[in-house]
Amino acid sequence: MSEGLKHVNRAVQILVGRNAMLNERLYEAAR
Repeated sequence: MSEGLKHVNRAVQILVGRNAMLNERLYEAAR
């Protein structure tokens, strides 16, 4: 069960990281 949670956590972190990168690019472009 905890293995599944680790997998989900990793996927969420990757998605959040991608979102942060996209938000930074959009923010820089909006300047």
